[in-house]
Amino acid sequence: MFETNVETQSKLISLLLIKENKKLRLEDEVRRNILNLLNTRCSLTLEDFLSMHADDFDFRYCGLPEINLLNFEGSAGVQILCDVIKTSVLIFEPRITNFEVHFTKYDALKKNVYLNMRGNLIGTLSNINIVLKLGVWEFSVV
Repeated sequence: MFETNVETQSKLISLLLIKENKKLRLEDEVRRNILNLLNTRCSLTLEDFLSMHADDFDFRYCGLPEINLLNFEGSAGVQILCDVIKTSVLIFEPRITNFEVHFTKYDALKKNVYLNMRGNLIGTLSNINIVLKLGVWEFSVV
């Protein structure tokens, strides 16, 4: 028996909603994983982390090295932080590509660093955008 246009449209809408819901769950999952990753410290020194090749990383080095000695009042410290975050996310979050980290501002009085991160989710047409604040050495979503 043939379906009516209303039944067909209803099924298509249901399928689209299911697909959209899965995409949103994936975005939330990736965001949560990135935040957990950034709030985890690995045992490597900053120098060792920066000198390692991507193939040498494994679960023992998941997270960021100690970044509390970086000076964010100069561009060198900011660039190192952005590079460390980008490296860590691209290695330990395989569902994201074209990942970029941009420094937004540094509040010297409160010692907070603001960052904007964006990338593409693999297998979707979705972009992911995250604005973070680093304060007291803990990342949080702004």
